[in-house]
Amino acid sequence: MTRINQDKTGVTVSYADTVTGAVREAKADFCVCAIPLGVLNQISNNMSPAKRAAVAAVPYNNSVKIGLQMARRFWKTDD
Repeated sequence: MTRINQDKTGVTVSYADTVTGAVREAKADFCVCAIPLGVLNQISNNMSPAKRAAVAAVPYNNSVKIGLQMARRFWKTDD
């Protein structure tokens, strides 16, 4: 995704085609954006200055993802 542009008629999202590398646009009435705010802050957009400031102000900390495997499903069999 390279740009998000919202106006009174809807939203236009510009993105780079991963196969050809060409920049394409998708237009819709709404856009559900699940991009982490730290990444969204780096994408060109036409949000209001107040909304841009709110996106930039959210702090992120380091996190860790852990996988855990058990020999048996004790949470289902033990009382």
